[in-house]
Amino acid sequence: MLNRIHLSLILILFVPALILLSFGWMGCSKDHDDSITNPRDPEQSGETPILMGFETIVGNRSVTLDWQLADSTKIGLIRAYTVWFRYYDNPTFHQVDSVAAPPTEISGFTNGEPIRLAVRVVLKSGLQGELSREITVTPGLFSILIENGRESASSARVRLDLQAPAGTQGVYLGNDADLSAAALSPFNETTFWDLEPNEGSHTVYAQFVNAEGSRSSIVHDDIILDTQASIRTLVISPDTSIFHPGETVTFTMDAGESGGEASIVIGQDGRRKTLHDAADGIYSLDYLIEEDLRVVDATLTGYFADAAGNNADPLVISRRMTVDPGPTAVTLSVPTSPSPTSIHLSWTQALDGEAFFEYRVIRAEAADVPNQEGREVRTAISQRSQTEFVDTSVEPGKEYYYIVQVVDSYGMKANSNEVMGRSATNAPPSPVTLNHPTNISEDGVGLSWSRSLAPDFSFYRIVRGQTDDPMTDPERIVLNEIHDASSTIYEDTRELKQGTTFWYVVVVVDDLGTAAASNIVSADIPNLAPQPVSLNGPSVAGETSLALNWSRSNDLDFAAYHLHRALSSGVGEADLEVGEITRLEVTQLLDTGLTENTEYYYRLFVEDESGLSTGSNEIAARTANADPPAVTLQSVVQDDDAFTPTLVLNWSQSAAHDFESYRIYRDTSPGVTPASNLVRQLIESSVTRIEDSGLNDNTRYVYRVYVYDDQDAHAGSNEISVTTDNEAPDPVMLTVTASGFGSISLSWTQSDAHDFQSYRLYRSLNSDNFTALVGTWPNRNQTGHSIAITESDTSTYFFRLTVSDQGINGNPDHSAVSNVVSARGWE
Repeated sequence: MLNRIHLSLILILFVPALILLSFGWMGCSKDHDDSITNPRDPEQSGETPILMGFETIVGNRSVTLDWQLADSTKIGLIRAYTVWFRYYDNPTFHQVDSVAAPPTEISGFTNGEPIRLAVRVVLKSGLQGELSREITVTPGLFSILIENGRESASSARVRLDLQAPAGTQGVYLGNDADLSAAALSPFNETTFWDLEPNEGSHTVYAQFVNAEGSRSSIVHDDIILDTQASIRTLVISPDTSIFHPGETVTFTMDAGESGGEASIVIGQDGRRKTLHDAADGIYSLDYLIEEDLRVVDATLTGYFADAAGNNADPLVISRRMTVDPGPTAVTLSVPTSPSPTSIHLSWTQALDGEAFFEYRVIRAEAADVPNQEGREVRTAISQRSQTEFVDTSVEPGKEYYYIVQVVDSYGMKANSNEVMGRSATNAPPSPVTLNHPTNISEDGVGLSWSRSLAPDFSFYRIVRGQTDDPMTDPERIVLNEIHDASSTIYEDTRELKQGTTFWYVVVVVDDLGTAAASNIVSADIPNLAPQPVSLNGPSVAGETSLALNWSRSNDLDFAAYHLHRALSSGVGEADLEVGEITRLEVTQLLDTGLTENTEYYYRLFVEDESGLSTGSNEIAARTANADPPAVTLQSVVQDDDAFTPTLVLNWSQSAAHDFESYRIYRDTSPGVTPASNLVRQLIESSVTRIEDSGLNDNTRYVYRVYVYDDQDAHAGSNEISVTTDNEAPDPVMLTVTASGFGSISLSWTQSDAHDFQSYRLYRSLNSDNFTALVGTWPNRNQTGHSIAITESDTSTYFFRLTVSDQGINGNPDHSAVSNVVSARGWE
């Protein structure tokens, strides 16, 4: 709808335009081509509809034109409107458009050049009316620019640059596209405007009033209001605080917005380094540390200013930075071994007296100590003058590799040369005799052996394997270590696997770690079927999943849990296997991919390593119910052959496995729910069509099909709205109830049309030509009327009553004519 200029402003500023735009053209324009006018239309008593209320909106090389009919009741006579134009200095009009109804937009004109427009009515009979009065307009280019086109602003008050043709009188401005309530301001090429104070994207809209008083099309521009900046994070990598000259340090700042300026300062008033924008709000710098930089525990401070000019609060991170060249390495001498359990080390004294922090003696069992995962720091010495160490944690006759690391007060390190030292050898103790196992069962094996008499006895080590040489078996385990030489018995109850043969050996270990192994014995563990576990009901029941759990198996040769499922009772190992679990401690499983609202049966089987299995108790569980999938209401059409208004509905078939019924609901407005009128309930999913009969004509009906499952869950289809065809109302019966003595009284039966619009009573002097309208009554209950007749009038009058119903647009649509009656006012 075109915006209208307020009357008060028009009177003050645009009086000439008001006169030009307020009245319809009553006669023939001298400026148009008389050769294309048409004779009067005899069907309309020689009159053609008159146009008035012209309004225009101008734009870039375009004009939008709107108008009204002086008599809106004649709109049904019009087939089209043709639009004509001519340039200001050209007397000839040319047709540029033809539309069924206003408004219309016409483009292709030259900006700044005035044009004249007129409109002609074309009747449905084919006859054309005269050209309307001329409307003079001038297209032009209008635009608005915020803050000279910047993407963001730091203040809600912004500068606007407005562009419009010369002579533009005013402008409407607003933060909303609806400028109907905006005040008209004088036009200036530059002005200032206040945005809404909230952060984010804003749009300013403008509509201009040109020199002729026409409004322009609405133009706009966007800008982002950004009043603050911040530093989210500032990160330094690698993850250390000590660096050397020539190393590269990466600084990364997350400011949350791109286009700004970011930097980092090393130390108090130190070197400032600029970070580079990656266009995603992340700023970074790979900083190569200069050779001349020396800082100790320096702070690192980040700074950021965004594109709108906002400065973030500086961010000082917790990490400090030290740049140091590091200490000088010492020289390690060849080690000696005073005993089988010790190695003696010595090295030169460190030269860095002031920066010295400590020596670290580091040992490994293979060469290249700094790169060995198993290296260990044997000692840390804080006295620079102490240059010796005795390592007493060594095994006899074994090689060890050493370095001495010098550490300064900044944490920088320097490694010495690497040396190898070998400890002295040690004679092994005498082995003991292991007896054949006794009391062998599925959960225990009894062992006994002779006593060790070694003077440097430390402990017995009991080893078990699954091969005939347990000491070389990669799967061997140490069952126990007994430090009392007189204790020579042991019972093995540790994870015994049924149906398995185990081999045992007892190793005597002396104080220096030298060992001697006994003879090897074996024991066969008997095999028994596993004990059943207890399967519990589901802890969680979803629409397509069930969470099951069970008690843990205590079987020593456990192999796997097997969970089986069926749709009926009596689950066996031949039924579907839901899952196989080989970890003993895992006692739960989520069964997925199930069908909602369905009962399932489960049993868990425990299998041992020999293939024996035992089933648990059986449980039944049902998945949760979900709403059935909605169907699609495909069409609602009227059956033109039905005796009463009837609508035929078709929809897609439901695929719900737990289908219960279709329920078709009807209402007279959108938003159909189960609270609406229930038309039909169907229990066969294959029936997807119904007829809804006995409806009212000229009535809007809205339908929706709901699918219900057997748990009363439901889902509604899309809605379809249909208006039944309008049928003519039934005629009423007209009766003369009294006449003579100066009046005629008429009555009629009341109309039963549900879409009743009005009664119209016509009078005539004969029974054929009823042109004189006596009265119109919009009240259905009005069923009578009296007409006064002058004494000198002795005519016989004929009467006819028309009943009209109401069309969709509120105007009369169909009508029915009553019988004809006659009477005289004076007898």
